[in-house]
Amino acid sequence: MTNLLRSFAYHQTKTTADMDIRKIGLFLTLALLIGAGGFGLSRWLLADDLSGIVGVLVYLWSPFLAAWIVQSLIYRESTARYGWTRKHFSFSWIGLSALAPFLIVGLTLGVSFCMGNLLHVPGFGEVYSTSLPAIQKVIHHPVLGKYPLWEVFNLPNEIWVLLGIFAVAVLVWGMTLGLLTSLGVEGGFRGFLLRETQSLGFLGSNTVIGLLWGGWMALLMWMQGELTYWTLLTTFGFYLSISFPMAWLAFKARSVHAPATFIAVLEPLLLIPSLFIWSDHPLASTQHSLAVMWGVMLITGLILKMDPDFDRKYQSWVF
Repeated sequence: MTNLLRSFAYHQTKTTADMDIRKIGLFLTLALLIGAGGFGLSRWLLADDLSGIVGVLVYLWSPFLAAWIVQSLIYRESTARYGWTRKHFSFSWIGLSALAPFLIVGLTLGVSFCMGNLLHVPGFGEVYSTSLPAIQKVIHHPVLGKYPLWEVFNLPNEIWVLLGIFAVAVLVWGMTLGLLTSLGVEGGFRGFLLRETQSLGFLGSNTVIGLLWGGWMALLMWMQGELTYWTLLTTFGFYLSISFPMAWLAFKARSVHAPATFIAVLEPLLLIPSLFIWSDHPLASTQHSLAVMWGVMLITGLILKMDPDFDRKYQSWVF
């Protein structure tokens, strides 16, 4: 079987940008077979609770496994070019990767306030301090009404303590146990696929990666029975928008551990904006909201403004 795949790989066709389409095709095919196949087998062979955990773990590690099979077994080439080691990953980049999600949370609240509270644009929600019933329960008070943004800072001390504990817990999780899943994803998408599509340039490369990543996550949601029309839109939008700053992190830190830490912290941390943003609109009442996407795009713009050489030299970056 390996010989057959190797024969297929060596008869490769390349685009005008010198991108190996068949190599990428092999990676995507194997990732799908390993991920979806492993998820299905776990549901069939294991008990309900255990099957869900094992199935998701196999699915999330399938990009890394597929990349390793293609590069090491089929193409018989080194995997050093994919940034899978921590060789160049300094403590400063660990800190930046872990703390940058907090900036996204702040920008999300700012975007929601400007677009929702001030301009009343649908889909962004409005920022209030008592949008979550859990807050009202904690402070033992009846419905407090809708407070404007500047009253958020008048929350009882108990709420700030709980938010602080949650933030610290998320930081620890993202830099330790969260990597058990995020490294599998990033090893494939920000390691293998980023390098293989690098010749398309910053915009083209990360548009391709973001769309493929969004589709791959949407498939997992569909297999779990959680996919709707609106979650499909927000999933594609979120993973497309987040791909751009994550590519910057990967290349600047010269390791997939940077974007892996970043996304492991960001995903649970996005629960915080839902404490303060009220909306019935499906584009706003989700962790992957429209306001989050706009906040991420602001960060991408900031990166390109402050580091213009990165875009110009994107095709020559190495891990």
